[in-house]
Amino acid sequence: LLQPEGVHGPSQVVDLGEYEWSDAEWQGHHTRAGGNGLEGAVFYELHIGTFTAAGTFDAEAYGVKSSAADMIRFVEANIRPEQLDGPIRKAIEATHVGYFDSGKMVQGLGWEQYPYPVSLERLLDGNSRDMALKSNPVKALSPPRQPDGSTLYNKTGSTNGFGGYVAFVPEKKIGIVLLANRNVPIPERIKAAHAILTALEARAK
Repeated sequence: LLQPEGVHGPSQVVDLGEYEWSDAEWQGHHTRAGGNGLEGAVFYELHIGTFTAAGTFDAEAYGVKSSAADMIRFVEANIRPEQLDGPIRKAIEATHVGYFDSGKMVQGLGWEQYPYPVSLERLLDGNSRDMALKSNPVKALSPPRQPDGSTLYNKTGSTNGFGGYVAFVPEKKIGIVLLANRNVPIPERIKAAHAILTALEARAK
């Protein structure tokens, strides 16, 4: 079965016999280990609905399990990567590099970047449904580059059961983590975070 519209959409039956396989020579781990193909192998089908009390993928393995405290530590690491050890610092700093410019924001490895200060309107536009779900023209940054000047990094995330938002501005040493146990509309998350960050910056002056 295939779920072309994701785990919340309908399933589609696929005829594997119609597919032109490119790995006909591979006979499985048992054969490579000296066994006899699938003889002795165990097939296991996991039904999430009955495997977990909640009956959801989240209850088994979906998403990044974290707490507000852990996420704040993660934001602090992104605000001050110079305080980290070599490999971790290098990994964090690599996520701050921009690769594509959409005109509304610059896309890095996960984080989206906005020149700071950024208006609420631009932040809403860059995190809009159209930006997330539709094709948008972009310009590749060659070579990829670190942002010039003060920059806000942000990322939203959600499913039917939860919603989150993270934003931080390293140059201002401010950041925010919003976690909700329901899918709060993204615009509402953005508005709340923008107001809080604006207040934090004013308080820091």
